[in-house]
Amino acid sequence: MAKVWLPLYRLESKWAIAALIAGLLMAVALWAVWSWNDSRYFVSRNLLHQSRAAHLPLSIMLENAEARLAAVADKPRHIRDGIVLGAADGAAKGIIVAPDIDLVSASLSTPMRQAIANRRDGRPGLSLPFQLDGTWRAILATLDHDDHVLAATIELDRLSSLWTDIGEDAADSIGIATADGLIWWRRPMLDGLIGKDASKGPLFQAIRQSGAMSGVSDIKAINTDGQSRIVGWRYDPKHQLYVTFSQPRSSILACWLGRFPFSLVIAIVLVLAVLIMAVRASRSDGERAEARQLADESERRLADWARASADVFWETDAEHRLTHIRTVGEKLEDGALDGLFGKTRWQLARVQVPEDDPEWQPHIIDLEAQRPFKNLEYGIDTKTNGTVWVRCSGSPMFDASGEFLGYRGVTSDINKERQGELELAESRATCSVIRFGAIGLA
Repeated sequence: MAKVWLPLYRLESKWAIAALIAGLLMAVALWAVWSWNDSRYFVSRNLLHQSRAAHLPLSIMLENAEARLAAVADKPRHIRDGIVLGAADGAAKGIIVAPDIDLVSASLSTPMRQAIANRRDGRPGLSLPFQLDGTWRAILATLDHDDHVLAATIELDRLSSLWTDIGEDAADSIGIATADGLIWWRRPMLDGLIGKDASKGPLFQAIRQSGAMSGVSDIKAINTDGQSRIVGWRYDPKHQLYVTFSQPRSSILACWLGRFPFSLVIAIVLVLAVLIMAVRASRSDGERAEARQLADESERRLADWARASADVFWETDAEHRLTHIRTVGEKLEDGALDGLFGKTRWQLARVQVPEDDPEWQPHIIDLEAQRPFKNLEYGIDTKTNGTVWVRCSGSPMFDASGEFLGYRGVTSDINKERQGELELAESRATCSVIRFGAIGLA
């Protein structure tokens, strides 16, 4: 099993690698969800703040217009023919119009009547915006006790300039709608949009579902381009208007990328690094599996060769005493190895002083020089099978420091081979006797 604290390139378990990749991807996914929700909350909070900021100049302009109407109501009531709505400085200017006189001019009669019709609870009514001399205006109007019309104008271009000061550039659009769902004003303005009924649209549906005075909603196709937007809105109960501040939904992505650039880069690099390492680890697993297969095949080949050429594997200590014996197959009979452990080869062969024995002297020289030896043949006296002839080969063993540990090698049973040689020798001797006897007889 792979250990999880090891570097990835040392992992040997594909399951461990898969678990590590899955855990990392899950962590990145959780981070992405958290950071996305945090960015959405940041954008929503900003939109809510901007909608409140956009409502402030509108509320101030309407309250100033109401104050001017109140100031006009205190002046002597007389008719002013040909009055121009709006002063040169763009401020609202109050007027008085008697009920039996045409409402100043034909171009102003419709918005004036709208404003009067929109009065609520004794408060002045507000008309829909209209263009006069290339300038967008609206009329705030009410009636005094003598049913004279008190009216004031509002220049909406000035409102747009105030919106620019509070950050209109950060918005896709800023809009105003009446409580009935009619579009009252929008920046930027689109042709035919003023007075359009949006009460059944997605924004007002979201507002009705929330039941709150302000909020933020995801809106599908609020504009003509059909793109989704996130909209912050605020209701002005005094003037019965909704102020909206919207941005495309892609602004959440821009905010996310802007707030977490380094974390995003780190996450991407980390995921790519893990995937690359996983591919390398997978290739290493394949290479290791192939190497193991080759090693197993080589081991089997060596085992086959060993079984074909040897009957016993053995090891000796530094004093050349047998410490380990392993038989191959079942070539040796039971009891053939009894009493072998702890003895040297010459002790098994019953040679007392091998240095003085001409047949053992070369072997002793090899052992003293710690050289490999090969095809040493000698006989071992056993209790059950008599003398067993073997052929022995070995190589020296050393530890990491180079200290001599003993020998390791193989031994083969050559009894049959020796028996065949003896029989052949006896046969030749018999033939020789017969041949010489025949010559003597002749």
